[in-house]
Amino acid sequence: GIIMPSEFIPIAEESGFIVELGDWVLRSAMESLAPWSDLFLSVNLSPVQFKDPRLVERVSAALRDTQFNPERLELEVTEGLLISDTSVARSAIDTFKSKGIRIVLDDFGIGYSSLSYIQNFPFDKIKIDRSFVADIDSNLQSAAVVQCVVSLASSLGIGVTAEGIETDMHETLLKSFGCQTLQGFKYGRPLPVANFCFPVSDIAQNVKTG
Repeated sequence: GIIMPSEFIPIAEESGFIVELGDWVLRSAMESLAPWSDLFLSVNLSPVQFKDPRLVERVSAALRDTQFNPERLELEVTEGLLISDTSVARSAIDTFKSKGIRIVLDDFGIGYSSLSYIQNFPFDKIKIDRSFVADIDSNLQSAAVVQCVVSLASSLGIGVTAEGIETDMHETLLKSFGCQTLQGFKYGRPLPVANFCFPVSDIAQNVKTG
């Protein structure tokens, strides 16, 4: 039956299988997105993957073998990755950036030192965690935090994606705050590639996987 990521990913990380699994996900996603040459592809990387000394080599091989344009690729990382080994993470991130790959800080706001990370790492985008977005239409504090993050990122020249958009009000508020990209069930749910079809002009040109 169906096993949710929250269940199988920790097992894969603990066993080390996440490295091979992540490699397969990356390659499969690149191959699946081939028909849509004007879309970006965002793929999550596990902190365990960053401990693999061949990570850069694996990503480079996947790009080469699938002939995927590196400028269309976004790699999403979490603060846990940065905390575990800052020097290794920085070296890998700098190498990816030199290849034209975009780096995104995922789940922004739920860690304890997010501000230092966006100051010291060359992120192209941050993603505001859904826990802040869920009640922005009823909680003034949540709305204030989200608006502040969007303003801060804008002043630093960093893009912003808000996760967890599920209602028209969520969309309206985030747009009024100046958030550039919105992601959530309002626009679509996970589905097989064969069923994936939408008018690109209507929603953000970004496909999320991993």
